[in-house]
Amino acid sequence: MPRLFQAVMDDGVQYLSPVEDRWGEIAVYPELMIEYAERLRALIRRVWLEEPPGGHVIGTAICLSCLLEAGRYGDLIELLGESGMPRSRTPMAAAAGKVMMTAGSIASARTR
Repeated sequence: MPRLFQAVMDDGVQYLSPVEDRWGEIAVYPELMIEYAERLRALIRRVWLEEPPGGHVIGTAICLSCLLEAGRYGDLIELLGESGMPRSRTPMAAAAGKVMMTAGSIASARTR
């Protein structure tokens, strides 16, 4: 995983974006998902809150994917809320949609 992470960071043109989008699935272990989410979350939050609008952090999709797969929906929604971007932007809108679908499926399964 460390070599793949470094490859994503060095990519430059997002050839590895499909890998980033599914990083949480690739990580498999919840501890690993949380490690990568936490590694990136503080930087993403700082850029989104303190930098001019439109700031981009390489690895944002990795963080979002890991939060989603680890079931940390509250943290994911909170982070997306700090983006300052219109809700229709991708990958933010896609991540938010997945959270709502997943959370809805879990809630519906619990009521059965």
